[in-house]
Amino acid sequence: MRVPEGAVEIGNGLQDVDALRGLFQTVFGHTISDAHWRWKYHQGPKLANAHAILRCPESGQPLAHAGAQMVAGTQAGRPIRMAQVCDIMVHPSVRGDLGPTNVYRRVTTALLRRLVELGPTQWPLFCYGFPGHRPFALGERMGLYRRLYECVNCDSSWAEPRSAWAPVWRWRLREVSRFDDGRAQRAIEASARATQLPSAAISPSSRPTIDKTTAYLHWRYAEHPGRPYRFWLLSRPLGGPTGWLVTAAEPQPTLVDCGLDTVPGGVALGLSLLAGLTGQSAWVTWLPHEGAQCSPSAIVPTELGVATAFHRDWLPPQFQPGDTDVF
Repeated sequence: MRVPEGAVEIGNGLQDVDALRGLFQTVFGHTISDAHWRWKYHQGPKLANAHAILRCPESGQPLAHAGAQMVAGTQAGRPIRMAQVCDIMVHPSVRGDLGPTNVYRRVTTALLRRLVELGPTQWPLFCYGFPGHRPFALGERMGLYRRLYECVNCDSSWAEPRSAWAPVWRWRLREVSRFDDGRAQRAIEASARATQLPSAAISPSSRPTIDKTTAYLHWRYAEHPGRPYRFWLLSRPLGGPTGWLVTAAEPQPTLVDCGLDTVPGGVALGLSLLAGLTGQSAWVTWLPHEGAQCSPSAIVPTELGVATAFHRDWLPPQFQPGDTDVF
């Protein structure tokens, strides 16, 4: 098929949900439900969302798409816009040209330029995504992608007790059913303070992070239309909650997300306690920790930009599986 020469449309994508889901199936080889698509782009505490679409001139059907969802974040104590770019899709019939008119380049560039204008424009904008190695190589060649760091899968087994870190008896882990429970809110707020306060030393606050508020966590995990998650609070027996964890059982026991910045050795401690409570000794996470066996991931944490928009002077974020749109 001849590559369309018309302009890339920018909008909220609501009128094209069914057609974009069809393109998704053609490009990725599996389906995405209507509920999942709308949850991802049109629900939750977002600052904005945007879709760049290139249509077939004859039928009007989408031939290429790039989408983004924007949420509030923090970097070095200041508010920023965190925009995750996802579902960059090009129909097989219009692939091939790698020059200036390349369809992948056109929809991605149009989306990135539009994102600059959305949300609180006085806040810095950080655009990111999680392509596989082949799409990353294409985007990097076009000057649109920058590798943030090497992502690893960290596998650990807690069948045997470890003695190199704080004794487990000094801590308590318990499951809660709601993110807006009073104890949960205190843990979420404590974790947020740890990542938002600026410091002269290298600290979590120096990295761009999503503001994982109660509303954000409720949307991301409690309202997900297709995956069940479990939410846990970590505390000392005589104190209030100081950290939180989100886990998923499929496809393998995974620490999907956590706020443990105030807990020394918090990842290893939390996984050990999870093993005792759930009976699952083997866990995987993206966060390196004591005793873990780490291997390269198929995902490339990526910053997206146009020309000089990359934030090369910022420390890279430290993403977790739940920060993507696929876990």
